[in-house]
Amino acid sequence: MKWIKWIPYIIGLLWIILGTIHVLYAEKFQKMLHHIISESNPKIFAVIPLPIGILLCVAAFGSQAKWFIFILGLLVCLKALLLLFLPTKQTHKILEWWFTKASDQSIRLWGLILVVLGITLISWI
Repeated sequence: MKWIKWIPYIIGLLWIILGTIHVLYAEKFQKMLHHIISESNPKIFAVIPLPIGILLCVAAFGSQAKWFIFILGLLVCLKALLLLFLPTKQTHKILEWWFTKASDQSIRLWGLILVVLGITLISWI
């Protein structure tokens, strides 16, 4: 089960990459995601965070920072479940706010948070 130790590394690296893209290309990234999500059912996007959250919960038991990684995994699973079970109209309202009314500073702040979480995840394994 040594492969479990690689899960937080991979997820942390993905978060660092996504966060960096948020910071450097906030407006372009926001428009691209808005285009992708506005033309599809937002419940489909619960498929992405749910396995990541489950993998983080499983990988937590093979790391030194068990509780931190486990709580991160639970939060990611909660996000996926909210996307999955909220009414589609409410989900569209939330996503519409994020893509049309959120400022560049908000997007960049979220990017910085992702980078910090990714670095923390990798360093605490």
